[in-house]
Amino acid sequence: MQPNHLIELVDKVFQFQPKPLMVAPLEIPTGMTPIEQATAGLYHAVNAITESDCTHHLRDWTDRRDRTLEWRHHLANHPIPDTTESSTAIARGEMSVATALFGTDRYEDMLTEFEEILEWSANRYTESARKHQTIADALQRANGIRRRGDERIQQILRSCDRKIKKLRDSDTDARRQIIEAGQRDVRTAATAAVSRTNALTRQILDLDEDYAVISVPEWLTRHHLNTSLTD
Repeated sequence: MQPNHLIELVDKVFQFQPKPLMVAPLEIPTGMTPIEQATAGLYHAVNAITESDCTHHLRDWTDRRDRTLEWRHHLANHPIPDTTESSTAIARGEMSVATALFGTDRYEDMLTEFEEILEWSANRYTESARKHQTIADALQRANGIRRRGDERIQQILRSCDRKIKKLRDSDTDARRQIIEAGQRDVRTAATAAVSRTNALTRQILDLDEDYAVISVPEWLTRHHLNTSLTD
């Protein structure tokens, strides 16, 4: 008897599957403006989906490891028979050729399961990579939404300031109209930024079937966030 050389194959199969690492959660924004509250909701969604993906990834990795180790244990208990003894046993019909060559008649079963394990592993890593890319894109877009929203509001304020400076001190009605129009424009810009950010939150929640059933308003309420704009 000699150690089963297929154990090396098992070890290589397992080495192709590095243990997934937990991802540190994002720090949640603490601002109280509607866009800051909406951004906080997005960050909570990112953290929830990332944690869920890591948990599922680790669970799948553990299952694949256990299945691989079961085969390793099986091979360790089935060493390669001595050539002379196996030839005699084959001639007598007491041993299969597979057992003589590989120490086990389950060689084909093992290869089939390893193919499934490797495909499972590849699919899991592909799925995680897809989610991480979607998250990265959403965070980048959220930053752009907030930046453009801030720029638009500053543009509105500057426009109002220029218009007011052209007025006489006695033009109170015109001043009031400029201010009211500016407030409406600011509200419109803020509403658009919040809506776009909430759409990103929806996109992230949809990455996990357990979270896809939760509406964005419900998600924000769960985390005590308020994106409504005051008059």
